[in-house]
Amino acid sequence: VQGVPAHDERDFEFAITFNLERPQVIDAPEVMLDDNDNMLEAYVGDGVLVNSGPFDGLPAKTEGHQKIADFLIEQGTAERKVNFKIRDWIFSRQRYWGEPIPLIHCKSCGIVFTWAQYASASSRFSSVIRQSMSG
Repeated sequence: VQGVPAHDERDFEFAITFNLERPQVIDAPEVMLDDNDNMLEAYVGDGVLVNSGPFDGLPAKTEGHQKIADFLIEQGTAERKVNFKIRDWIFSRQRYWGEPIPLIHCKSCGIVFTWAQYASASSRFSSVIRQSMSG
C-alpha cells in the first residue's frame, strides 16, 4: 500500500478526513505549511526532496525517484514494475458507446453469450444473417 498524503490529491483528502499527518517531502516555492509543518494542500508539481534522509536535495520526479527505487531494490523490498494505470471498467460504464460483447437471442437455444457458444451459433446463423442483409 502506498500513501503520499501531501503529494497526491486523493491521499491528501484521505489524510484530511482521518486527521493524519501530511509531511512535506517535496520542496517548492508554492508549498504552504501549517504550524505543525503539515501541508495545507496537496503539491503534485516538481521540486527537490526534503525530509527524505540521504535523498534530500535530489530532483523529486527524476533522479530522486530513480535513487529511491534503486535503494529499495538493493534492500530486497521492491522490484521494478511498469504500471500504465489501466483499469478494467464495468460494463455499465461503457453502455453509452456500446460494449462489444456479442449476444445472440435464439428462440430454440436461448441467449448465447460465451465465445464458444457465439462461435457455434454464429456459424449456424451466418447464412441467415447473409440472407437477411442481402435483401
